[in-house]
Amino acid sequence: VKTFSGMLVAQDCSFGECPPLDVLVVPGGMGERLENHNPVILEFIRRRAPEVRTLASVCTGAFLLAASGVLDGRSATTHAASIDRMKEFFPKVKVEEGVRFVEDGKFITSAGYSSGIDMALRLVAIHFGEEIARATARHLEYPYPEDNYRVVEG
Repeated sequence: VKTFSGMLVAQDCSFGECPPLDVLVVPGGMGERLENHNPVILEFIRRRAPEVRTLASVCTGAFLLAASGVLDGRSATTHAASIDRMKEFFPKVKVEEGVRFVEDGKFITSAGYSSGIDMALRLVAIHFGEEIARATARHLEYPYPEDNYRVVEG
């Protein structure tokens, strides 16, 4: 896969050969609009959702999660420029504005690109503890996200 910036990404296996996962992160970006009706990708997300500990998306990757149906009845966010489009296409999703990421159970969606860093630090905290997440943020010279995100209780 060639990214928007020209970087090449190679896979280690096909969707069918993919081993069990603890975390699945679905990226967004320009390719999302090309793939949000891809039945192979959507079925992979649907099939893996029950077994992963965390299912996350960055930016407009939330559209792939929503199109797969796993966000129905859940809170989520996406890039600010795509909020209205998400609300229009996925009325069963509680789309939240003005937050860097939304955590609803094991589903975590982030807003724009840099919000993915905040979400990634939250993933580190969930899987390895807050102390390690804070140390990671210090090493990156990045402010640890203290607020401007939403954790849905219940």
